[in-house]
Parts: sequence; C-alpha cells; structure tokens
Amino acid sequence: MDLEQAASLSAPAAGHIRFGANDDGTLRYYPDGGSELTVSDTTHTHTIAEGTLNTTENYPYNSTGNNTYEQLATNTFTPQGAKHVTVHTAIYATSVSGSFSGTGYLRLLKAGVQTVVRSRSIGTGGTYGFVATDVYIEPAASSTAFSAEGKANGSGTPFVFIGGGQSVQEVQCE
Repeated sequence: MDLEQAASLSAPAAGHIRFGANDDGTLRYYPDGGSELTVSDTTHTHTIAEGTLNTTENYPYNSTGNNTYEQLATNTFTPQGAKHVTVHTAIYATSVSGSFSGTGYLRLLKAGVQTVVRSRSIGTGGTYGFVATDVYIEPAASSTAFSAEGKANGSGTPFVFIGGGQSVQEVQCE
C-alpha cells in the first residue's frame, strides 16, 4: 500500500493499492489494475430529484380484437439526467358491453419490445382496471418510444378499453 498526495494518482505498482489525499480532504484510491476512485465520507449526500415527465392521457375507446394487441398510447421520451431511473406506467379501464368470456391483457413496450404484461379474467357485464409499471435503471440518454397496448383473448364480443393513459417519468439521483 502506498500513500500519495497529488492532484491525481498514478497507477500503483503491481499487487499494490495507492491511496491519496488532497488538501480539501478528498480521499482517493487506485486499485491494482483499476482506475482512480473517490472515497465517500459520512457527509456525502445524494439528491433525489424529479426529472422530466411525459404523460399521455387518452380515452381511446378501442375495441380489442381477439388475440390482437391494439395500441392505446405512445410517448417518445429522452432522459435528461446522468444518474437516473425511468418509470413507465399505464393505467386503463375496460368495459364489456356484449358477451365475452376470457382474458384481457395490458402490456408495456420500450422501443417496440414488450417489457411487462398484466392479465386478468374478464366476463360479461363487468368493468375492469389494469395497471402495469416497469422501471429502467440508467437507460441510454437517447430518444425512445414507450407504448401501452391491450388485447382480449376469449370468446364473444371483445371488450373495450374505455379510458386511461400512460406516463414516462425520470427520477434523478445525484
């Protein structure tokens, strides 16, 4: 183990770890085969902040075909922070006006790829709710399409998505 006081640490000798301290009290270390890192102390804090929010509220009144997904909402979203999570949520209500027996589905897609699917039994004469959520940890800071789709799989008249929406929100932790 070496101790070095310098603006930046040089790589340690093979099999060694180099520690460093600045006049401002910052502690750093450089592991063998790694790169320089900062050591946190007890006064180090993180700030949780609400980032950008992109919401689509719609009342699609989309009738679902049997076993065919119908798009309910889509948002294009670009995260703004360096350290963040993105939360994608969709909430929809459905109604069965005719005769139907089977399963209803609500799924979330990120860039056209299904990430979450929720299902429930659906019957004649009922109103049902669906909620789906997914969290992406530090996704690429590029423009991405987030979508919600619904479908019915069963017999009889397919049910109708009567309202709802989706939100895509960034939460920053720095």
